[in-house]
Amino acid sequence: MKILIKDICDRTRLKARLPEAATEYSAGYDIIALSGPIIVGESVDFPMDNLKLYRRIDYIQYHTGLYICPEKKNEYIEVCPRSSIAKKNLMLKNSLGIIDSDYTGEIIVRMAYIIQPEDLFILPESGITRIYTKINHEKIYQQDEKIAQLIPRKASKIKFQIVNRLPDSIRGSKGFGSSGTK
Repeated sequence: MKILIKDICDRTRLKARLPEAATEYSAGYDIIALSGPIIVGESVDFPMDNLKLYRRIDYIQYHTGLYICPEKKNEYIEVCPRSSIAKKNLMLKNSLGIIDSDYTGEIIVRMAYIIQPEDLFILPESGITRIYTKINHEKIYQQDEKIAQLIPRKASKIKFQIVNRLPDSIRGSKGFGSSGTK
């Protein structure tokens, strides 16, 4: 599969790094944060210890500076978490990103912050108690770190057919956990 990458050189002289496979047999190609974490939410600055707290954290966003698309229209790219995300208080906001063959904008990675008990601050404010969150910057990705991986895929076109009945099967309509846990 061939992936086209738009050559961009911005005024700040920061350049996106090409995705790389860690080993010869890696399925994913690591992408690196061109920017530091951009925290989107409702923040409150407290004068004590220059502490930045959040009433709400919508997401943490990272720019990659990568503008890519598959060469063929029947191909696409998945943006998946790296295994190192297990060491962070993060998860991909959409759990899996899809870069369709007709998308040519920048790859931007958005993460959800997983709040830990030690991140919480309970403070009185105007006679009521409010709960705020402090982000642990050691538990989120920083600029120049590998933040996600790209996995190339082929798309299959499908046709939907309406039928009166689906074929019989052993499982049938049994839902979650019906195939056992062992």
